Amino acid sequence: MSTLQGSGRARQSSVLIIPTNHKETLEKQTDNDKEEGTILKAVEELSELIAELSKYMSNDSRATRDNVVEEIADVLIVTSRLIDLFGYAGVDFWIETKLQRLKARQDLW
Repeated sequence: MSTLQGSGRARQSSVLIIPTNHKETLEKQTDNDKEEGTILKAVEELSELIAELSKYMSNDSRATRDNVVEEIADVLIVTSRLIDLFGYAGVDFWIETKLQRLKARQDLW
């Protein structure tokens, strides 16, 4: 987990996607692509994952688990770039909020 600073104390972030040794590479790519390029790349990678999952779910012989996993990796990489672009604190806040909602719903079951 990465550590966020807030209110004078460090806390664990739920945002963990890319190993630290590759972070600089992605930051450089995000800087090169700028905001619009990074967002367009995210749309492309998410679309590819959707297509691969659709093929997998429909038992298309061209789809394999490995294809799906490869697309998941692409999405995680571009998601990391989006987090850099839009900010860790906001993403971390919404992850925590949504997981708390999920837990509350599960407690009702």
